[in-house]
Amino acid sequence: MVEVAKYQRRPIFGVGCTGWITPGASFRQMLRSFHTLVLGLFVGIVTAQELPQVDITLVQTDADRYEVRVRPDGPFNGLFHSYLFTLRWSASATATGLDLDPTVPMEDISLYPALSGTIVSSGGYKYAPYTAETIVTLSSVGQSWVGGEEITIASVQVLGGTADLQLANDVWTHTNNGDFYLSLNGYERQGVIYSIGTGLSSLMENTSDVRCTMDGDMLHMNFSMDQLRDMEFEVVDMRGGRVANGGFVVPSGRSTNTVNVGQLAAGSYAVHMRSPGWERSVRVAIVR
Repeated sequence: MVEVAKYQRRPIFGVGCTGWITPGASFRQMLRSFHTLVLGLFVGIVTAQELPQVDITLVQTDADRYEVRVRPDGPFNGLFHSYLFTLRWSASATATGLDLDPTVPMEDISLYPALSGTIVSSGGYKYAPYTAETIVTLSSVGQSWVGGEEITIASVQVLGGTADLQLANDVWTHTNNGDFYLSLNGYERQGVIYSIGTGLSSLMENTSDVRCTMDGDMLHMNFSMDQLRDMEFEVVDMRGGRVANGGFVVPSGRSTNTVNVGQLAAGSYAVHMRSPGWERSVRVAIVR
């Protein structure tokens, strides 16, 4: 009897396709546009506006185990075509590596996470970008997503020790094309990185938080901090481009920092805020 492997840890498409880390942004965009056209014909033409946006989070379930979950803001049963996310942890951590496995629903659609390249050390952190691609639709295996409900797409086993894992969208991921990316029916539909309380210790401290609100042209970032922090922020449009950025000191306790974003067009934006050992991403809508 020939034994068939349970799954292969690599995307269906080759290096250079959507979701892989490649040096040429224009070439990568060309490939994504080509995939959008081909996949649109494959699954039926649906405009990007009709598709949900999908946020992502990392949840610690044990001292050495995590889950990667996504959360669409609307229903979907088409082609969860691909994703890319980067895991980051302190270079001083005892972990020697990571092992990612797809959940059963992801196995059913042949969406298997694979390390894209190698683990890289930079700026006191280690970075591990993971990507996956498939051409199997959710509906073909009897699956569908409900808006607002989380779907676990992968489990993470920390090897050789412990690691303070985070999903990273930072300077390194910007520079190395490792920012969070997700495609539905061939369209870019990534939202933001969000966090939830687990009762377990992690760098995403539950005692500090932020809420963002819009008032005309003014973006208000309302902080509740457990300590004084040097904060950096950036505003990113839904194509992943940085349209505003800056920094300020946030005191301990409650405070508000306000930024004029009157130069930005109406639409949905992600506000990424980070300081050493802490980061958040919040979605805001600018209405004109």
